[in-house]
Amino acid sequence: LQKLDTSVSIDESNKFSEQSDKSHHFILMFISMLCFYGISALVSYFVTSSKNNFLISMIIINSIFLSSKYWMPKVFGVHPDLLLCFLVSLSIFFTAKYLITKEVKTIRSDSETNESDLINKRTLSDKISSKKYMIISSILWGVAVAVKFSALFYLPILFLILLIPFKKSNLVEICQYFFILFAVFFIIGFPQNFEFVKIYEFLKYQSAFSLPATFDSISEFFTLLYNQYTPFLPALFLISVFLSDKNKLELNKNSLIKLFCLSLIPFVFLLQRNITSPHEHYPLPIASSLIIFTSIALVNLKFYLIEHRGSNLNFKGYVPLTIFLFISILSVKFIPNASSKVLETELKCREEAREIYSLEKSYQLAKLKTHVDPYVPFNQSLGYVRNNWFKTFDDIKPNNADILILSKNYYSRYLSKESSHYIEQDTKNFKQIKQFYEAFYNKNTTIDIYNQKWQKIKEDKCGWEVWSLVKK
Repeated sequence: LQKLDTSVSIDESNKFSEQSDKSHHFILMFISMLCFYGISALVSYFVTSSKNNFLISMIIINSIFLSSKYWMPKVFGVHPDLLLCFLVSLSIFFTAKYLITKEVKTIRSDSETNESDLINKRTLSDKISSKKYMIISSILWGVAVAVKFSALFYLPILFLILLIPFKKSNLVEICQYFFILFAVFFIIGFPQNFEFVKIYEFLKYQSAFSLPATFDSISEFFTLLYNQYTPFLPALFLISVFLSDKNKLELNKNSLIKLFCLSLIPFVFLLQRNITSPHEHYPLPIASSLIIFTSIALVNLKFYLIEHRGSNLNFKGYVPLTIFLFISILSVKFIPNASSKVLETELKCREEAREIYSLEKSYQLAKLKTHVDPYVPFNQSLGYVRNNWFKTFDDIKPNNADILILSKNYYSRYLSKESSHYIEQDTKNFKQIKQFYEAFYNKNTTIDIYNQKWQKIKEDKCGWEVWSLVKK
């Protein structure tokens, strides 16, 4: 942020846009950082009840997040998947709590005893707890789906693990569960989540960037998940075995299997497609799910062994090893070179963006009709600036456009042989869009189909091209 402040001076007319961009970017970065601390706090909470151990656990896990070239750069890039990771982790935690209360309720309701009054009181208490965790869990999954549609991968597995064992009462609860889930989804996304046609068109458009899976695509996803998840394993083992003092989530074998399926099986859906767009972040929610599951499983394993082997297990003797490993993890460089490169990438086009803002402002004052490509910076409050994802010559009919600001990084997808074949399948007017951009590609002047002459007046290193209509 200091680099942003010390770079070239900002035109007075663009101070609002610049400050607004910086504020929004900083807030989103801050939220992404909080997601790291949220996941760390969640693991630490159910691992230990000691405040000191809680803080140690949080610092250890955060040091891994902050030193990972697969996680930390997403903070600078302001990626919604980090928020999704936190929400999925929180949802899995409360789903585990819900499974526990369902187990207890089932066991007690099935038991036979003469102490009917006591059993009735316990059963009522169990029902209240089960209802509470059901509502919290369903709300969190609804929020996760509202944040990003990829959370939908979890819902079929969630439905199955809640349905098993199949009972009429389970079916009623599932109906209530998913009613709350989708109600939250529509409330948070009101009114855009009610625009079903647009949602369908968006999903259809996104599907154009995926092909049937290949051995290379499957191998790549496994490699990504391995790199995103396995650095946490030594720390999770360290924390769960040596720092845990209480098992707050006592799950039986069946519930642990259900939780494992919920954490991992969505990855199987991901493996079925070969994603041609940037996809390094796709396995991140799966990795966060596995982090939560691994912590729960290790703590349960520890207390299971203690219960069955008793005093034969002496974990206190490993405290020096704990301290040594803790210091070793802290010695990792917090912001690796990969993150610095991402930060540099995020900052490198700021000067060019300011120039684009200034030009747009001048065009507005001159009342010139300006059309910009996606990924071109523009102030939406400028009434003369129009943004269109699928430009054709219809957008620049006579008296309809004076200025074009194109993004070579965007429109190259319609011109490159490698990408155009899958975009063509699901893009309306693909030929017209391609024809439009071909008229401007690698040229300094061009004449459109309406015999209008266009002159390139600016091109920068960020791939933004400014074209002006030559008046006759």
